Amino acid sequence: MLNEFLKENKKILNICILIIIFIVVLVPIIINLLMMFSTPLTVGDESIWISSLSTYLGALIGGIISGTITLIGVIYTIKSTFQSLDKDKEIEYQKMRLSSLYQPCHALTTKFAFHKGAHDFTDLAEEQKLEYLYLLQENQIYATPSLRTLILELGWSYKSWLTTRGEIDIADMNEKYKKTDDLIFEEMNAILKELTKEEKFYNLE
Repeated sequence: MLNEFLKENKKILNICILIIIFIVVLVPIIINLLMMFSTPLTVGDESIWISSLSTYLGALIGGIISGTITLIGVIYTIKSTFQSLDKDKEIEYQKMRLSSLYQPCHALTTKFAFHKGAHDFTDLAEEQKLEYLYLLQENQIYATPSLRTLILELGWSYKSWLTTRGEIDIADMNEKYKKTDDLIFEEMNAILKELTKEEKFYNLE
């Protein structure tokens, strides 16, 4: 976001830089040229101008230094704010993944296990199979690429089994179900661990 901010205001920043260069470089040169000639614009003698120029340059350099420090502070604050916003968005997204996909799927397989114990996909009733598959497919946008691949493969395997009722499809379907369930549990714990870490970080702040 900071980069976008700088890009959007690049023209203004360039103008400010040019103005600073003009003030720092050209103004002393112009004053020096004026001192070489007697003109209505020239007031006072050379010693007065040198003293004034020294004061001017001292104030200018001091202003540039303090302005630079202030600018660095502002940029740091903006960057820190953007990072905080990005972190908040990431936390909300991870919570959405948990509530939409991982926790419901894990809760569903836990319910199946409660009633059936250790089981295969083919041990489930048809409505249970469809409930699980629909839940996966409707929320696969929240899945990692690996999990999304397994979701698709499990769906294809189930459709193939509906057509052939073959033993190969049964074995493949059960294998995909187990891998999907294991990966959901693994990734759910990883998300929970990361969220817990972020909450501790915010509490420290």
